[in-house]
Amino acid sequence: MPDIKPALLNSADIAEYVSLTGMMFPFNPDKLKSAGYEAKIGKNIWYWDDDEKRHDEELNENDNICFRKNSITYISLKETFIIPDYIALRFNLTIKHVHRGILLGTGPLIDPGFRGKIMIPIHNLTPNNYMVRPGDDIVCIEFTKLSPNSRWVPAKNKENGSYVKNKMISFPTFLDYFNKALPYNINSVRSSIGTVIHDAESKFNSAIGKAELKYKRATTVMWSVVVTALVGLAPLFYYTWQSYNSTQNVVNDAHQFIIESNSKFDDTINDKISSIVEDKIKAAKEDLKRRDASIEKRIDQFEDLTNSQMNSISEDYTNRIEKIKEENNSLREQIALTQKRLNQQ
Repeated sequence: MPDIKPALLNSADIAEYVSLTGMMFPFNPDKLKSAGYEAKIGKNIWYWDDDEKRHDEELNENDNICFRKNSITYISLKETFIIPDYIALRFNLTIKHVHRGILLGTGPLIDPGFRGKIMIPIHNLTPNNYMVRPGDDIVCIEFTKLSPNSRWVPAKNKENGSYVKNKMISFPTFLDYFNKALPYNINSVRSSIGTVIHDAESKFNSAIGKAELKYKRATTVMWSVVVTALVGLAPLFYYTWQSYNSTQNVVNDAHQFIIESNSKFDDTINDKISSIVEDKIKAAKEDLKRRDASIEKRIDQFEDLTNSQMNSISEDYTNRIEKIKEENNSLREQIALTQKRLNQQ
């Protein structure tokens, strides 16, 4: 497609080239980005543990992959690539894994003409373990179209150089990658941080073991000294204990005597208090009787006085009424006499 100029391909051009050349499969248009494609984790992983034992595993879709803390894990991509001679690839981690602190590198170049699956080293230099699964998004791949060459575009001018074709073997395995990359005397690829931590833990555990051994020896010696001292001091402890028991018996007897004395004193005091209270109550009752007799006497006197005063008042009112009657009779007689005189005149 000569109408597509050499440049970083956009999503539409990536889809066109995949459709035309079959340069990537399986292909899911939903995974296209503006200028790239999100590839998925494959089923093959390689890693070396702290004992330099290699683990080469082929997983199922529901299996978990652990990016162990302070380690390197090699994974394959699900997609298979058959790249034309005029397109090159670069890839880097998706932003989610970048934010987790996982590293991939600086975007390695996949040369034109590559045929096979890509193996990716995942560096987890954090103190956290991260779990993923086959089929999860892991990297975003960029597709770049090369400048024109007579191998795919007819030359208009004489060329001074010749195009170098990719000479790698098609569809390499993980072992092919490692055999090519590792020198003959290196049999594992591990994080140096994990190695340092493992060595530090080993030294720490060794130091702890030595310290515990010294502690056990010191404890044994100490107990030997203590037992020897106890055997020598046993008679002294015995006589001291006897003296202590005798003293304690004297103290207990004195304490019991104090308790009994307090009890007798309390009984005497209680008897005296009871006698005084009874006398007070008796005196109060006699005083109350005297007060009652005095009150009754005063009530009788008041009743006698009241009856006498009432009789006096009654006689007084009777006399006044009789006097008024006499005055009325005299007045009637005077009125009758006056009336008689008037009639005679």
